[in-house]
Amino acid sequence: MFESQQSVQLLDLGYLTLGSVIFTTGLVALLINLLRYKYRDWTLAFFGCLSIMVGLHFLANTDTIRLLMGGGPYAWSTGRTALNYLLAVTAFAFICSYLGSGWRFSLHWASWGYVIFACAALVSLIIPSIREFFIAANYMVIILVLVTCFANCVRPVYRKDHGAQFIAIFCMGGIIYFLLKSLGSLNILSVNFHNEWARLTIFHSSVVVLVLVVRFFFIREERLAAVRLEMSTARRIQSSILPKAIPTVTGLNIASRYEPMTEVAGDFYDFIVTDEGCLGVLVADVSGHGVPAALIASMVKVVFLAQSDQAGEPARILTGMNRVFGDLLESQFVTAGYAFIDMNTRQLHYSGAGHPPLLIRPAVSGDIVLLEKNGLMLGPFPEAIYESVSFDLTPGDRVVMYTDGFIEAINGEGEQFGGARLQRFLAGSSPAGAENFADDLLAEVTAWEGRRQSDDLTLIVIDILPNAFESDVRNT
Repeated sequence: MFESQQSVQLLDLGYLTLGSVIFTTGLVALLINLLRYKYRDWTLAFFGCLSIMVGLHFLANTDTIRLLMGGGPYAWSTGRTALNYLLAVTAFAFICSYLGSGWRFSLHWASWGYVIFACAALVSLIIPSIREFFIAANYMVIILVLVTCFANCVRPVYRKDHGAQFIAIFCMGGIIYFLLKSLGSLNILSVNFHNEWARLTIFHSSVVVLVLVVRFFFIREERLAAVRLEMSTARRIQSSILPKAIPTVTGLNIASRYEPMTEVAGDFYDFIVTDEGCLGVLVADVSGHGVPAALIASMVKVVFLAQSDQAGEPARILTGMNRVFGDLLESQFVTAGYAFIDMNTRQLHYSGAGHPPLLIRPAVSGDIVLLEKNGLMLGPFPEAIYESVSFDLTPGDRVVMYTDGFIEAINGEGEQFGGARLQRFLAGSSPAGAENFADDLLAEVTAWEGRRQSDDLTLIVIDILPNAFESDVRNT
């Protein structure tokens, strides 16, 4: 009798220690996620929440905590039941954050279905007449969601993913456990999960699972840290291909903004200043995002500079670039717009390759002018022909070049910012200077999108100053 009581006390101490360790692990995971919030990876955050819930579950099942906290059996039973619902919610949230929405959004709908069920079940805890129904139904609902999770884990796409394999084993163990619990609640099979041997088995299994999970996430975080370091290096390299400074051209006020969606981007811009003091501006956008797009963006610079001897002829610039890209690109393409401001003839020459139109707000009329001399995008059609269009400039004109991230920015209601809204913003802007306009437009689009940027943003604003054509043009 004494040995049995001592064994129970040791097991209780083991549960207390294990619960504390898992709870602390969850807090550490949340702290790490908070420190790296800019990466927008919620997997570690959900893992932290799940660990906290599991830790609380173990602690709530110890006699030590019950004695310290006080409260009657009914209160503890209600608290543990509520904790079970919340534990399942965080577990499914973690699985979804790791595996994604699943085949045909099956994981998404299954998890949200359980969230709705859990909300109703939590309300049922204060209604004794339906409380037991939800407790019994909970087992079956969890089994259905676990089966969905398991089916998604064994899809061919996850065969080499050790994390998915671990989740599959977890789901299979959960299915067996809750199936036995369900059969016990229906009095079909008598299984006591509260005796010493059952608790001992659960304890040792939990220790093994904890070690495996922490080891897996340690390795995963180590790999992610290495990837982030590489991405940070890639961003520094990509930043080096962008202009170090805005060129100074007499008569022009120039501003640029470059906001990548991720560490590296597919947008690119560059300037050419000729010996005659004229300015060429290229804005390009590579299809796709991330590293593949960034690698091609770095190629754009090389290909563009190779055409610099034709700076005053936009159509020839794009034609030359397209012929080179026809041999380099396979499934991707590049849209581009090239403008050349000739300060001697007081004209802007423009040609585009599948790019959003260049916008001009004339100082005289204020009516927005769209230059849309667009040919095919660069790459897929090596023999494509490009043409240019010209516009007579006057002092006070404002020229705006941009990538489609501005007009395709989406708000919370799924509505795009759109070209018409951009034109209205330009028409109503003050002549306070290119820098102010660039800041105001970027703030407007950022506020429109909210917290999540959906695409790379590149913007070039050129103001023709009042004294633009009164003296010789020079580059400093």
